[in-house]
Amino acid sequence: MKKNPESIHEPKAKLNPRILLVDSDTVFRKGIVQGLKCYEIVVIDTGNTIEAVELLKGSKIDIVISSTDFSIIDGQTILTRMREAAPDALFLFMAVKEKMKNNPAPNIRWIEKPVKFSQLLSLILEHR
Repeated sequence: MKKNPESIHEPKAKLNPRILLVDSDTVFRKGIVQGLKCYEIVVIDTGNTIEAVELLKGSKIDIVISSTDFSIIDGQTILTRMREAAPDALFLFMAVKEKMKNNPAPNIRWIEKPVKFSQLLSLILEHR
């Protein structure tokens, strides 16, 4: 008996990606977490870049959404450390237009601040 291609499903982890959200703005993080909960997407959030790198080393994260504006560490160092800790993750880096980098890596996308939830959601759903 042949299986109907429509009945073959992707693994649940791919349907509901695990996301790490890194931003120093607690109000912004809370809004994104609440919004993504409606889509049954698991979000781990932190305002600390060092904690974020440790979380990436110890967890299976599919998508990292991160600001590049932190006072403790510069954006390029954040990008490098996170990519080393989770090379297979999709990275959505948020920055003002002047700080956005041209990066040829296929797993990096830049999102211009201020971030629109609809744009963020679209990128997440595209990655499913």
